[in-house]
Amino acid sequence: MAHIVFVTAGLSGLVNASLALIDQLQQRGHQITYASPRDIRQSLQPLAIPFVQLAPWTEPTETNADSRWQKLIHLRQRQEKAVDNLQMNRFSEALRSLSPDLLLIDIEMHPHVITAITANYAVGLLCPFMSIWRGLRMPPIHTPIIPGQGWRGQWWGIQWAWLRYSWQKWRGYQRDRLAKVGCDYRSVLRCYAHKVGYAFRGGFGFNTWVVPYPHEQLPVLCLYAKGLDFPSVERSWVRYIGPMVKAKEFDMSEMLSDGESDRKLTTFLKNRDLQGSIQQKRPLIYCGFSSFRTVSQSFLRHLITVATQQPKWDFIIGLGGTKLLDLSLPIPTPVPTNVCLLSWAPQRMLLSQADCAIIHGGPHTITECIHFGVPMLVSPLNRDDQPGNAARVIYHGLGLLHQPDPNNFKSVPDQIQQQLRILLTNKHYRNNLAKMQKASQHYAVENVATQAVEALLPTSSPSSNSSTYQEDAS
Repeated sequence: MAHIVFVTAGLSGLVNASLALIDQLQQRGHQITYASPRDIRQSLQPLAIPFVQLAPWTEPTETNADSRWQKLIHLRQRQEKAVDNLQMNRFSEALRSLSPDLLLIDIEMHPHVITAITANYAVGLLCPFMSIWRGLRMPPIHTPIIPGQGWRGQWWGIQWAWLRYSWQKWRGYQRDRLAKVGCDYRSVLRCYAHKVGYAFRGGFGFNTWVVPYPHEQLPVLCLYAKGLDFPSVERSWVRYIGPMVKAKEFDMSEMLSDGESDRKLTTFLKNRDLQGSIQQKRPLIYCGFSSFRTVSQSFLRHLITVATQQPKWDFIIGLGGTKLLDLSLPIPTPVPTNVCLLSWAPQRMLLSQADCAIIHGGPHTITECIHFGVPMLVSPLNRDDQPGNAARVIYHGLGLLHQPDPNNFKSVPDQIQQQLRILLTNKHYRNNLAKMQKASQHYAVENVATQAVEALLPTSSPSSNSSTYQEDAS
């Protein structure tokens, strides 16, 4: 069997999705190694996956106080130093020692992709986004545009959105290039590509949403069901491999960050079960904040206000790693007894019990909500791909969009209550979720994911070679 190496930045969403894929590949007998700049050994332990710690992956920075003129004079030397700071030589050494048959790399880790391709390794790109490809009726995923709705949803409105996005990216690049005097990320990446002989593809969002995207039709594995996206044109190099949700049994102690959170959640769930045995079943609402964005404290206060006004609803709120002591703005005190606030929450375990979820619209969270049939109230932070992900939830009737009125924040709790009541009582959303689940079943039945990965393997592979790289067995 083949030796397959996963390379990701270590963000929790993509790690969890890749672990679901790894589980399928291990069942096929493939050897797996995971490499990341972030230490994720703990997440890999249940599957006993060897881990390789990569050098930090950061954008170029300079600490010297030279004038702009001096920086311009020494531009070439500065760019070469910035290329060296990418530490791709260490990544190359790791690859030579691991001798993989196939590398599956995070689609945004461009230096690692370039290094692997120029070293003649077979490479596939892991895409966590709903869609990054420009199409006649495929809007950029940072916009809330829904095809066919309003003038923005017509083909000319969608193309205008792409043109505007391209202009913003080009303008941002020029500003960054001037501010950093030629040592911005894109210029350094182009310099590295030229150094190793990689054909650097130009463009500023005219064809893809990920910018920069210097690759030409490398095979891409999209980690979700195609039916979740808007209708689009087939692309020969893009393969949808289905929803990637970890199927292992839930282990709360593994997924929570500390014993205090474990005890708090365990106590809350026991009290909820006790109340449910005495009274009518109480709805459970899971609220998940982003793990790499600052907690919206005003939104948190609104949720607690809703919980106060609805004492028969139970709320479990995961703060995405933020601790209560770090919240600078006051929240209602004491916190209602029907609210459990956690720094980290075991999302999959809670979704398996939840009646509704309030989320910001991360693609992996949406996929997990669909997997467990949980209607969604999506409140995007208007950053990255969240507005586009929310648009797809609305398009397929899987939930509702929460857009607070900036001129009347006092009405926000009432609006949230009304939308939650609709999601809890209207069977339309659960029926649509069931249809989406059924439409996605063929990915598992037909082993689409493993077949797509195995199709990327070279016909003759060096998998029999021994590996001498220092690994940490998880």
